[in-house]
This record gives sequence, structure tokens and C-alpha cells, in this order.
Amino acid sequence: MPVPTTGLILAGGRSSRMGRNKALLPLPASQPDSVANAPTLLDHMQALLRQAGCIDVLISGAEVGGLADRVADAGPLAGIDSALTVLTGATKSPHTDLQHTDLQNKDPRYTQPQQLLVVPVDMPALSPRLLQELCVAAAGRCALHYEDWLLPFVLPLSASFSETLPATVAAMLRTESNRSIRALLQQLGAQTLPVPANAAAQFYNLNTPQEWQQWCADAAGVRS
Repeated sequence: MPVPTTGLILAGGRSSRMGRNKALLPLPASQPDSVANAPTLLDHMQALLRQAGCIDVLISGAEVGGLADRVADAGPLAGIDSALTVLTGATKSPHTDLQHTDLQNKDPRYTQPQQLLVVPVDMPALSPRLLQELCVAAAGRCALHYEDWLLPFVLPLSASFSETLPATVAAMLRTESNRSIRALLQQLGAQTLPVPANAAAQFYNLNTPQEWQQWCADAAGVRS
């Protein structure tokens, strides 16, 4: 991934249709006796972002050990707001001992991210290549998502956006009627990228126990 990119997993939803926290669902175990130690859906999405080339991965959702929303009950926009606060150095991430600004000043290996790749926790079929193509096309210059799909998407973090983007999100959070991802992308003049051939199935998200069971069965079939 040529442009340094931080990943953000949106995992702060209520999972009401699933009946339990989606982020903590255990993935299908390759061996029956390994169910207790099986990685979770959240683990899978973290690994996916690493495979796609993200230099860092943030998690939105205090219940799963991630960033707490600064604005309660405001949906995914609040998770984006918390991530931008970490990336601009205003607060610490629970996954690092230092602020991002401290890392930049004290660790010569630290690379300032130029864009933020946002994914939901419930799209496990996304591939690293699909995410890489989105990030390469955005190149830190614009907000970008695939045609007909709002998620995943990329937000620019370069110098020209580092102040305006957090301010835009904060302003939207102050208006209770305008807090959707769609509204944010429209506000930013987001561009779209055509969905690659035969990739539509990767955008399937899991909301119910039946959908989860079907995905687990399909995943097990692929492994076998």
C-alpha cells in the first residue's frame, strides 16, 4: 500500500438483530477441540487490515476494548470522530502506550498516516486486495468508496485535511439529524470506484444468527 494508511474497525454497534456482540463471535474452528480458543470476528478483521497493508489498526467500541465514543448513541460517525481524535494526538489509543504525536516525535520508525481506511466489523468476506485497490485509488487525496456500497471507505488525512476533516465530523455530530455515513461522504464530496468483477459477494454483511451460521458454513466449506 504506497500511501501510509491506518485502519479503523467499526465495532461499537448494538448488534440487536444478532442478539449478541458481533465483534466477539468466534470464527469456525478448524478442529472441534479448539472452539474455546478460536479467534473472533474482530480478530479476523484486524488481521484483514494488516494483510491489506495498514500501518496501524484502531477499533471503535469500548465494549470490545476499543475507543469509546465521545458522543453517545451517535452511530458510526462517533467512532470515526474518536479515531480522528487519536490520530490528531488529542487523546491516547487503548492499543498504544503513547499518543500518535508522541510516537511521531520519539520513534523514528513511526509513519504519519495519510489516510484512514474504515471497515465494519461484520464484513468478513472482504479481501485484502479489494481494500488495497480502494486505498491505492484514493492515494490520500480524497474520500473514496465503491459504487453502490458506502462501506468500506477511505478518508484523507494529509495536511490539507487534518484540521478540516475532524471539524466536519464534529459539526455533524452536533446536529442530531445528520449523523450518517452517507451524509459524511456527501459532505466530503466522496468519489466512487467501480466494483471489480465478481467481487460483489465480498460486501455481504452479517446481521442475524442465520446469516452468521450460513457464513460459517461457507467458510468451513472453503477450508475443506
